Amino acid sequence: MLWKLNRDVLEKERGEQANSVLEARAVFLSSLLDLQPDVATDLWTRAFGEFLYAVSDRFKNELIGEQASTVNSGGQVLAHLFLEAEHQVETSDAGNLDEAPILCLAFGRFGQITSDQLKDAFPNWKSLVTSEKTGSLRTKINDWSVRWNLDADWCREHALDVLCEWVADSKRYHSKMPAFDSPYSGLNVTNSGPQDVIS
Repeated sequence: MLWKLNRDVLEKERGEQANSVLEARAVFLSSLLDLQPDVATDLWTRAFGEFLYAVSDRFKNELIGEQASTVNSGGQVLAHLFLEAEHQVETSDAGNLDEAPILCLAFGRFGQITSDQLKDAFPNWKSLVTSEKTGSLRTKINDWSVRWNLDADWCREHALDVLCEWVADSKRYHSKMPAFDSPYSGLNVTNSGPQDVIS
């Protein structure tokens, strides 16, 4: 499971004790998955769907092109991606409307968004406060951090960085997350936006 350490998050501390703080944070985050493997699965369950809505809204031009002007939310972008993928599968020779090919086509579009673009769009935890559209994501990440006693901004920064990496890692969409047949099975993509996100 991807739980990459981001030096920018770890190096927020300055001063004489910065190296020991950096080292302690790195050791803590590295050992976290060994001690509490469900911490990453819970981040996926609680916040990944909401993060997809935020990414879809922010990168709607890249994901759906000219139709971007007709949508008002990340949920509408995802709905468009699903409908387009379903149409592609229906009209293909396979004609098989199973979930897997539709998901692969729909979420394959996220592969054109790089990790750097995601980190520019969502540079840090505090940046989520500037938009009404990311308020729910901010709440979900905060609730996750409180639940796991990771109630510090640098832990929430790491969670946001991990979410960016998960979206940028296109292989993740095919079944690498534990406890789900499909990590998207709980996404309820409606025109009004996120609803029961992988719960």
